Parts: sequence; C-alpha cells; structure tokens
Amino acid sequence: MLDPDGNPVLTPRRWQLRDVHGRPVFANGKPVFQTDANLGFDEHGRRILPPNNRPAKSQPLPLVDGVFYLDSFVARLAVNTDLQHKKLYFYVPGVGVAIVSSTPFPGATEQIDGLFDNTLSVHVAHHTLRLVSDKRILKSRAPIFVRLDRTFKLDVENPVFGYGETDKPPYQWPDGTAGVKMASLH
Repeated sequence: MLDPDGNPVLTPRRWQLRDVHGRPVFANGKPVFQTDANLGFDEHGRRILPPNNRPAKSQPLPLVDGVFYLDSFVARLAVNTDLQHKKLYFYVPGVGVAIVSSTPFPGATEQIDGLFDNTLSVHVAHHTLRLVSDKRILKSRAPIFVRLDRTFKLDVENPVFGYGETDKPPYQWPDGTAGVKMASLH
C-alpha cells in the first residue's frame, strides 16, 4: 500500500480470528479479522492476550551525601535527593551548565553506562563530571541523558551543583533562586 506521495505505508498486520478450537472464523463466507479488543485464540485454542502496555515499574534513584568531582577537583556536598524525575545541573565556570537526567528530554544526548552502582559520570566539553553517592544508586548499568547549555552563566568562580524539574533556563535550583544558597564548591 502506498501513500499519496508514493511512499510505502506500514500498517499493522491483522490475522484472521480463530475460535476456541483454533479454527478460522468466517461470517457470511468472509474471513473475520482480529481487532484490538478481540484477538481471539491461537491455532492451539489458547486465548491471545493483548500486549502489556503498562509503563515500566519505576525505582527510586537515591543520592546520599554526594561527592562532586570535576576532573581532579574534589569537594564533599551534603546532597540528599532522589534523582528520579529530576534534572541535575552541573555548572562549570567558562563551560556552562550540564543538564543531566535519567530519562530522555529534548536536545539531550545519551551517554551509555553513565549511571552505575554509586556513581553518575558525565563527559562534557573535555571535562569529566562525577557524582558519587555514599549508597548504591543502581545495581546495573543505565544510560543518562545530557545536554550542555553554554549560554548559561552564573557570577561564581567555583563549580555549582543543583537540581530541579526544568531543562530550560531559568533553572530551578534547590531553593528556587539561581545565585542564593546554592551548593557551591570551595
């Protein structure tokens, strides 16, 4: 089947409906096909169930007493938060802010194995940003999604860490303002 532009149209394939005995179903001499509501039975007489479209069970991603590493620069932060459904902000003077999330968001690129055990690792603009928790975040490796906003600037000399819900400026820092009471590294 082709659309008006001549490109192939991919339609889901419909199978002929089968009864409890696994025999094809006909109505007025014409085959009856499966619908989303009625998938019928397979050739062995077992009911065909619709695919499970429930969202995956989400699990918390706890960050407890995090330590933020910028290349070889180390400082301890008393950051305690749940990374799930939040965006993390790593501001590096002269580079910009790296927005990090465990779920995809517009403009973000995926970094494979960015989240593992008790470590979140981000690679941006020839820098490695690492956040290490005192407790395990994940048991298996997981990707993270990162976008670097080079246009964002803060009037600070040291790297800053924050978190919020938005991926566009103005970023929501923990106290709701950008510049006051932020977790800055000295």
